[in-house]
Amino acid sequence: MTADFEGEGSVRQEVVLHFAGSRRTQEITVRIDNETWGVILDSPNPTSESP
Repeated sequence: MTADFEGEGSVRQEVVLHFAGSRRTQEITVRIDNETWGVILDSPNPTSESP
């Protein structure tokens, strides 16, 4: 897996994950709230990966 970090990142960071085996890409948002970093999935209910 590789990741691209986009944006400035002081409060939130867009991260694009690239999965090599399945060639799948997933974008997530990482943000800080009360000095704690957390991850928010852009697709909280992803569909099943096709074979």
